[in-house]
Amino acid sequence: MAVSETTVAVAHPTVASSGRRPLALLVAFVVACLAGLLAAVLWATDGHFTYTLDDPYIHLALAQQIADGHYGINPGEASSPSSSILWPVLMAALVPLPWGDVWPLVVNGVCLVATAVVLHGALRRSVSAGAAAVATGLVLVAMNGVGVVFTGLENSPQILLAVIVTAGVLALVDTPAVLPRSLVAAVVVGPLLRYELAAFSVAAAVVLFALGHRRAAALATGTWLALAASFSGFLVWSGLDPLPSSVLVKSDTGAGSLPAAMADQVSIALSQPGFVVCVVVVALNALLRRRWTVLHTFAGVVLVGHGLAGHFNGLGRYELYVYLGLLPLLVRLATQWRSRAALPALVAVLGLSALVGQTPLFFNTLATPSASRDIWSQQAQTAAFVRDEWRRPVAVNDLGLVAFRGGQPVLDLWGLASEDARVARLDGGDPGWMDAIVRRSGVRLVAIYADWFDGEIPTSWTLAGRITGASPVSSSHQTVDLYAPDPADADEICAELLDFRSRSESRWTRFECGPGQDG
Repeated sequence: MAVSETTVAVAHPTVASSGRRPLALLVAFVVACLAGLLAAVLWATDGHFTYTLDDPYIHLALAQQIADGHYGINPGEASSPSSSILWPVLMAALVPLPWGDVWPLVVNGVCLVATAVVLHGALRRSVSAGAAAVATGLVLVAMNGVGVVFTGLENSPQILLAVIVTAGVLALVDTPAVLPRSLVAAVVVGPLLRYELAAFSVAAAVVLFALGHRRAAALATGTWLALAASFSGFLVWSGLDPLPSSVLVKSDTGAGSLPAAMADQVSIALSQPGFVVCVVVVALNALLRRRWTVLHTFAGVVLVGHGLAGHFNGLGRYELYVYLGLLPLLVRLATQWRSRAALPALVAVLGLSALVGQTPLFFNTLATPSASRDIWSQQAQTAAFVRDEWRRPVAVNDLGLVAFRGGQPVLDLWGLASEDARVARLDGGDPGWMDAIVRRSGVRLVAIYADWFDGEIPTSWTLAGRITGASPVSSSHQTVDLYAPDPADADEICAELLDFRSRSESRWTRFECGPGQDG
């Protein structure tokens, strides 16, 4: 007769105490990894801490405005550039404090340590404390869990909430009569932190309903839906679309149909080794055991949800919540294969799992210092030029640092913070939309990646200069092109750029005038 996991836990009451040392070593290891990577980032930027993406500075700029009672990037202009409902609000409480731009790093670091603790506890339901500690430490490093902290975005708390949900589901399956409060809380908070976590919240609600906790499932789901709908209502009341502009920009399907876009999305998902491993483990367990349980349903809902509507890459930050969130469940399913008949399948799954090591996730961790240098040498220098030398409104396509540190009104031609630009760019019907919006705003300097607007940059504009950073790691391009919409301003832009060159703190950045300009 098989012994249940619950019985094992009761029969061995000293398991908790025996797991303290591995857990303590795990926490020390994670903290050491964070400290080591932080030291590498500071070394790579000559002591100027910078996140590995420009995006977190969008949230910080928005947080500054929220703290002043306005929702948008520019005072008096409503916009919704953040894909998170809660993260900018949390940052609004922290950014006025000293070292305001470092708080995302602090919050993310705490969330990473908490993730290690919760993940270790969830894995211990299937393996020993030592094995759980080793596995947790390895996956957090190998799958860029540590590196994601330095993006400065809400993905670290997103991963934590996903792990909490799965840990709660496993606990509920083991003891259906006891409803973990942390599970219900994570179900509510998840989609408000990042919309993608709706996949985990819906999957958990299905499990709650199936195991008899129907009221909790309904209340938790109804709460996050009501809060998300209220936020959409606020955006509409502010004259915006019901979804944040960042979500709309990333979700744009162009001229293609929705079914075609979904087919492309599924194709992308199935090209990711980590995603395929998750699908294979769930499917093989169901086939070999000839049983479909609530755990299979939970994993299936999460995978289908992210496969159809989620994103991949982005320094590994988009999909990592799925992999780490489902890890305790996948280990539970894998450890149920005890018969010799299952051995070939187990070997096959382990072989597929080895493919995960060939993905860029670990290499993203190694690239963290270089990515920070990339942002410091390009976007940070562009922001410093606008703040210290130009001192007038500017148009950009990379919004974050220029909005946060530039100290000037920003016209966002990519459309995250400027609704007119987003609508005009995605509509594609007016070839002169850029010139019209720029001239209407009175902007005299445009700092953009020219390739992002291929064929759309007005021929009447003059290339006045270039800011070239270190080798691009997280930036789309190495060089920011500086355009003068009015050719009469080109010489002034060139002169101010050369003047700033002598005062720039970045030894990796080149400042050059455009063709035909003095310099």
